[in-house]
Amino acid sequence: MNMNQIRILEAIYAYLVSRTDPEVQDALNSENLIFSHENRLYKFKTYQAKSSKYTFIDYSLGNFELNKEQHVFYGVHDTYKAFNLEESKVGTLRELSNIEIARSQIFKLLHQIDFAYLEERYPKLKTDSYAYDVYLLETDKFLPIYKFSESASFELVSIA
Repeated sequence: MNMNQIRILEAIYAYLVSRTDPEVQDALNSENLIFSHENRLYKFKTYQAKSSKYTFIDYSLGNFELNKEQHVFYGVHDTYKAFNLEESKVGTLRELSNIEIARSQIFKLLHQIDFAYLEERYPKLKTDSYAYDVYLLETDKFLPIYKFSESASFELVSIA
């Protein structure tokens, strides 16, 4: 998956977590999506800030000021269509009080996403290849910002 798809994934993860039991939400909100890229494991964010669960903010230098570019994912309805799910199935997440089971069910759902449909609706949710708060797991190395190649490809491998 590419960086635009990862940002879509971040939004959908936030939505699915919001549908869980409040205690499960607290635990899952402190966890990260883990990606594999070129046989290395990374955790990172595709945004510099968020103003809501679904509004991603990127900054750039403008004339005499800092430009704030907001990208909004409006896709609750799109999420159901991308999963081919019914509300009742996502509603079942609220009934799960076991964090490990909720995490595994969300992880499985994230692997069922129809990215072709969502990228048609959100082709420019992420317009560059910068990642923020990057943590390379194998080397225990933290980078505040990192630029992946434009053609970088990732695979979601865990939530931790």
